[in-house]
Amino acid sequence: MGRIALSSGYVPLDEGTYKFEVVETEYKEDYGKIRLVFETKDGKKHSEQFIIIGNNGKTNDKALWAFTQFARAILNDDEIEDVDDRELVGSHVIADIVHDESINEETGEKRVYAHMKNLVPVDEVKPNFKKDFDAPKQAPVETPQVDNSLDAILKSLQ
Repeated sequence: MGRIALSSGYVPLDEGTYKFEVVETEYKEDYGKIRLVFETKDGKKHSEQFIIIGNNGKTNDKALWAFTQFARAILNDDEIEDVDDRELVGSHVIADIVHDESINEETGEKRVYAHMKNLVPVDEVKPNFKKDFDAPKQAPVETPQVDNSLDAILKSLQ
């Protein structure tokens, strides 16, 4: 049986402005969960998730509003009233990646979450999309690395 290499931790995209292609979508209608996967020219991926139905079975208005804004920006159409998530695949946007930080109160571990903001549709995309992208417009911000090694985890338990 083959061995599976494990991750040393998720590293979000650096803060900055990027051009993205929507490369994958997933809509789990029974759970009200929508996931969009974006990719940069150099193959770095970022995903956004929207849970539009709460645990109580009612619509989560804030999440639905956020998804609506994303879909309308991605498709460059402020008039649409509904969308099939598959219609978003292949679309291109320019967006800012911003970081939010939180501290785990139990462990003191700092977590960094990356989110997209300020989506702008790219009206004309050249056929060689992945080759023609610019680098991020802002200098990368150094993201703190979390040591998830077994030694570090054991040490934190002491």
